[in-house]
This record gives sequence, C-alpha cells and structure tokens, in this order.
Amino acid sequence: MKNKIYLLQNPINIAFLISFIYWIYLVLNSRMPILSDAIGFEALGKMLVQKGWVEFFKSGPNREPFYPMLVALSMMLGKFFGLSYQLVQTLIQFLILFLTQVLTLRILRLLKINNKLRALTILYLGISPAIVNSALSLYSEIATYPFILAIMLLIYKSWVSFSGPR
Repeated sequence: MKNKIYLLQNPINIAFLISFIYWIYLVLNSRMPILSDAIGFEALGKMLVQKGWVEFFKSGPNREPFYPMLVALSMMLGKFFGLSYQLVQTLIQFLILFLTQVLTLRILRLLKINNKLRALTILYLGISPAIVNSALSLYSEIATYPFILAIMLLIYKSWVSFSGPR
C-alpha cells in the first residue's frame, strides 16, 4: 500500500497518469478523420499491404516510407485482430506519444531540471491539443517526435564521449 501512495506523491507519475486517463477518454470518444494528406497516407498503406514495396517504389516518388509502413502495419494488425486500422493506428500513435514523453523526461533529467517543471512538461506533452491532435490524425508528424528527441540524446552522448563527463 505504501508503494501505491508513494507513486501518487511523485508529480511525474501523476502527470503520466493524467495523460493516460485523457488519452483513454480520447480513444473511446473520437474518430480519426481521413481528409487531405490522410487520404494519401491511407492509399499508400493500402498499396503496401496489397502490392508491396516494389509497387511503392515503382509508383514514386512517394512520401517518406516510414509512416506509410506504420499505416500498413496498422491495417494488417487491424485485419488480424478484427479491429479498425484507424483504432490500431491511434493506439500506435499514442504509444509514440508516450515514448516522446519518456525521452523528454530523460533529457530533462540530464539537464537537471526541477522535478515539478519536469512533471509540468510531461503533462503538457500529454494534454496539449496540438500534440495530442497529431496522435489522433493520420499525419506523419507524430512519428517524428521520438526521432528528434533520440537525435538530441545521441548528440549529448557524443558530446560527453568526446569531452568527458562533467
């Protein structure tokens, strides 16, 4: 029981918890619109599922291949589990958003940022309409968030390896 109480006393855990509750609410009460660029990503995902990579590259130039590959993966998993690919894609994108929060927390710890400010940053990432909307849309921006943070971490690690720890 003490562990449960301690977990809720940590502001970072509370920020993650609020984010998860909000995301569950959104997943249960929203739908992924397929408009504008999303139509193209959906078509590329279908092409990958039905005709494969050869057709993807033969019909190009297309958009970057990573995000259409995620859409195709969602389509295959959706078919396998009997779910809408859009629901599967939304869940994958919220996992990406969670990974973004974790990487952000790692960077904030390396920068020795105050624990309360870390919690506010994690909370903001979890409930910001602009960020969360990208997890609910069929657009590739969400897939870039963890890569940008991972690059920042790699740059930091490279800097430390060349200059030595402080």
